[in-house]
Amino acid sequence: VCAPTAVLKQLCVDLDECAGLQVDPAVAELSIAHFVNHACMNSPGEGSTEFHWKQVEVTPDCPLGIAVALMYDDAAALDPIYRPLEGLYERDALSCTDPATGELNTDPEAFFPETTSCSTYLQVGVDVVNTITWHAESSCGWVVSADETPRPEQPPEEVICRDNAEVANFAFAQYGPDFNSNICPDGEQVGYCENLIFASICAASCNATCVGNDEDAAKAYLDLTGGDSDGSCATISQSGLCDDPIV
Repeated sequence: VCAPTAVLKQLCVDLDECAGLQVDPAVAELSIAHFVNHACMNSPGEGSTEFHWKQVEVTPDCPLGIAVALMYDDAAALDPIYRPLEGLYERDALSCTDPATGELNTDPEAFFPETTSCSTYLQVGVDVVNTITWHAESSCGWVVSADETPRPEQPPEEVICRDNAEVANFAFAQYGPDFNSNICPDGEQVGYCENLIFASICAASCNATCVGNDEDAAKAYLDLTGGDSDGSCATISQSGLCDDPIV
């Protein structure tokens, strides 16, 4: 690019991918510059040229840290196995070289300016260790790595069984002033839980299961209503009885 040096510097500042520029200081008004990106920051050329690294100030009052965002131009066409890698990656302070000592930093809470040499970024908001790391072997580019460590299976969600006082009162034809909101615990006290239908309705008070179909209660219901006592939940469904509140 051929332009005044001040214009060239501003162009580099405005371009996120520009890490610096190489110019010829011998030219008073116009300079020919070669822009260098972050992925391949070559050494300054020889001869009469000089290299200008871009300096970006970080607000000192409230340093929130430095991060990069990984996004795809066409996420819909992306292989699903790569989609979890999209997101924000925060710079890992333990991968930074302390500019004051030249040694690798050992303080995970340390904050360094953007120009500090750091080799690793960690994805935030996930329970895996996906990373973006500098490719040390070639010293030219970054590598995105997915954490493929097997994760322990999550325990099944606990199911809390509850009493259904409305259905229990319906079963006993108790309406209006006769409605008993404590019908389930009251029934448990007098032994109603021995009845499979009552136990299914008042699962909490009767310490009964409430997961899935209760085939035994279904048979008891069919026997009580004059249906096929050898039937099942499927029999109830086929008979069109699923609208019965007790079912």
